Amino acid sequence: MQGLPTAPQTQVVPASSVIPESLLSSELSPLSQAEGTSTKPHKKSRAGLFVGLVAGGLILIAVLLALFLVVIPMLNENDAYYVAGVQDADSSLFGYIDKKGDYVIEPQYEFAGAFGANGLAGVQDADSSLWGYIDKKGDYVIEPQFAGAWAFAENGLAMVQDADSSLFGYIDKKGDYVIEPQYEFAGAFGANGLAGVQDADSSLWGYIDKKGDYVIEPQYEGAGDFGANGLAVVKDADSRLWGYIDKKGDYVIEPQFEVVSGDFSENGLALVMDADSELYGYIDKTGDYVIKPQFEVVPGDFSENGLALVADADSELYGYIDKTGDYVIEPQFIAAGDFAKVN
Repeated sequence: MQGLPTAPQTQVVPASSVIPESLLSSELSPLSQAEGTSTKPHKKSRAGLFVGLVAGGLILIAVLLALFLVVIPMLNENDAYYVAGVQDADSSLFGYIDKKGDYVIEPQYEFAGAFGANGLAGVQDADSSLWGYIDKKGDYVIEPQFAGAWAFAENGLAMVQDADSSLFGYIDKKGDYVIEPQYEFAGAFGANGLAGVQDADSSLWGYIDKKGDYVIEPQYEGAGDFGANGLAVVKDADSRLWGYIDKKGDYVIEPQFEVVSGDFSENGLALVMDADSELYGYIDKTGDYVIKPQFEVVPGDFSENGLALVADADSELYGYIDKTGDYVIEPQFIAAGDFAKVN
C-alpha cells in the first residue's frame, strides 16, 4: 500500500457606494431653484448617472465572481482531510482513519488503497475479492470488477489489472478503459505525465504517455513513478541496483541502493535500503542520507502531512514518525498505509 479554517468573509460593496459624489450633487437635483430655468435634469447629468450605475454594477459583478471563483473553492479545499487505510487488529478488515487515529470509514474491506487526486480509493471487496473504487463516504463509485486497482493520478487515469487477461491497463473515473490492458505490469502516471510499464514482450520497463506511446523505451529491470521533483527510481539492468533518472532517462543518482520505495516525498526525502548494511533510511535528491539507515522492516514514504509509516522493531506493529524520526502516532496497527489527502 502506498496517507476547517473559516473562509475569509467577503464584503459586497453596494453599487451606490461607487457613484461619484459629483453625480449626487445639486447638478442632479431639479434646477428649478434657479429662477427661470428648466426643471428637467441636464443631459450630461443623466449620462453621468448612467456611467456611475454601470461602474457600480461592474464592481458588484466582480465581487460576486470573486465569491464564486475564490471563496467557494477555498471552502471546498478546506473540506479536505487526511486519511490512511489500516487493517483492524480485531476483524482483520481494512478501514480508514484520520490523523488522530479515529475511524472515518469503518473496517469492511479485504484490502484498501490510498485515495487519489479525484477523491476515489481502490478497495478489495470482502465478498467477491474483486477491486472497485469508493468515495470518501465508503460508497462504491466503480463497482468491484478488477483483479487489482490503484489510485487515480492527476491526469484522471488509474492503473488496473484486468480480471480476464491479468494484463494491466488504465481506466478513467467512470471505469472505462482509456489504455487497453496490454502490459505485464504498470505504474501510476507521474507529475510529468509519464507512467512506468513492463513490456509484455521483453519484460523490460520503459515509460509511456497518456496515449500509451513509449517516451522512454523499455530498458530497465524495474521502474517506479516519476515524482514532483522530476525523478523516477529505476533498477539498472546491468548492476541490478537502484538509482534515479530524469524524464530523458538519464541517471541523476547513480544505481547504488539495494531496495527503494519509490517517489521522493514533499519534504524532499526518499526511502532506500543501504546496499552494505541492508537497513532502511531516507535520502535527499542528491542521494545523501538525511535519516541514517536504521530500520529493519521496510518503512513507508513521507505523506503530505509530514508523517511516515514505520514498523516498531520490538512489537513489529506499525506507527507513524515525523521527519526527525520521532513517533507521532504510536505503533498499534498490524498493517497500515500512507496518509492521503481526501477532497
